[in-house]
Amino acid sequence: MKNKEELTALKEEVETLNKKLEELTEEELAQVSGGVQSPDFVTFSEPLVNTD
Repeated sequence: MKNKEELTALKEEVETLNKKLEELTEEELAQVSGGVQSPDFVTFSEPLVNTD
């Protein structure tokens, strides 16, 4: 179980992270949450599964 100081530090860290998240643009938020992929993210020239 966490002591009072550890809980206070965690609460402050959560508040700091929430403030940083509020400052993100919609595009930045989509990128950090996995909502945007770069066009050259992954390309395959052959099927991933052998269909033979």
